[in-house]
Amino acid sequence: MASIVLSFVGNQDPASETTNQEGSIITLIRHLIKLNSKIRKVILLYTEDTKDNAILTKEWLQQDDFKISTNQIELIAVSSNLSDDPVDVKLATQEANKGLKQAKNYRKDNDIFEFNSSSGTPSMKTAWGILQASSYGINSRLWQVRNPKKIQPSQELVFENNVNVFKDESNFSVIKKQLQNYNYSGAIESLNNSDLDSKISHNLMEYGYYRLAFDFQSAREVIQPYQEEISQELIKNINDLYNENILELLQEVYYKGIIKIKNKQYADFLVLLFSFQENILKFLVKQQILKDTSQPLHWKVAKEKINYQLQKGELNEYLKNYSYDGRSLKLNGDINRIVMLAILDYFSQLDNHLSQITLLLKQLENYCQIRNELVHDIKRVSELENESEIIKTMREILILTKPNFQTVNPFNLLNEQIVKQLTPLVRG
Repeated sequence: MASIVLSFVGNQDPASETTNQEGSIITLIRHLIKLNSKIRKVILLYTEDTKDNAILTKEWLQQDDFKISTNQIELIAVSSNLSDDPVDVKLATQEANKGLKQAKNYRKDNDIFEFNSSSGTPSMKTAWGILQASSYGINSRLWQVRNPKKIQPSQELVFENNVNVFKDESNFSVIKKQLQNYNYSGAIESLNNSDLDSKISHNLMEYGYYRLAFDFQSAREVIQPYQEEISQELIKNINDLYNENILELLQEVYYKGIIKIKNKQYADFLVLLFSFQENILKFLVKQQILKDTSQPLHWKVAKEKINYQLQKGELNEYLKNYSYDGRSLKLNGDINRIVMLAILDYFSQLDNHLSQITLLLKQLENYCQIRNELVHDIKRVSELENESEIIKTMREILILTKPNFQTVNPFNLLNEQIVKQLTPLVRG
């Protein structure tokens, strides 16, 4: 790690005729060397009026006590507009940013940008603070050099006067808002553009991104290094999902559905609802006919065995006489949702618990039809009636089916973990 110094050149550089003391550029660099900072580059921005001062400053810095070579010092003329109007803050900030862009070409690893906010006009001094408070001045320090003639005994000649606290608070506020919307890719970008350096937070955001995308393997991998630091519930969740535990997968679909509703992504929600309905029907039918609760649910294999059972006995007679919305079943080997609901109706006759679940599943069936219209006819979905009732129904089904139903949205738990990691890093 080394320092890259950036400064406008003022009338008091390299030394002040008024105080007979070295100017702020020289004073700052002496201070950095005293702190054992390696000077990688010095970039000096000058106007037409301070060109000679810039040349003298460069020569001064090549003295033996600085050990800074000529190729480590770069002089950059500012635009003629700023030379003509050096009190324009906008122009000063634009020129300072040009210098910063040039400095980034020399940056290695975690080099620090050292902004000198004590040379030049007030607008030029302000420009560095603006850059640091924005996303441009990542990994920077803002330095102030006091007038040696006016310094008090308790004061330091050179001190850090960072405004990062405002940037940190702003970035933190944006990240929290993105987390509330479950926008993990946006939160990752905001974190990368901030000084809130937290590898664990970054990985937790990636975990959320992959988990929302049903990429459970990648989600599992990114949190492997942090088994001791994060919630064990999040670890258990992802292990169960990775191992294709059907009830955990159904719970996952439910909570992702809530997220889609919150973000008004109704078409995506209907796809999840359809998946929820069809897979819980498969699970229950397999459980009733095959008495099989093994995981994962291999439906293709189970379907052949179930079809065999449908061709005989009382169940077969029941299905032949069954009607749904006035229509008879098509028992042609295709076990669709309506056939599965009929099967559950049969077993519900002597099972009150199953009867409750089946009744709730029938309430969801109308919305599955809307999903079919969406997929097959590309229907517009700009709103969804009774969305709270749909979510309530899904929740009741899960509570009746899954004994250890997780009552807290795991993505909210994840967001709490991320905020907990970032909070101590916000200065102030």
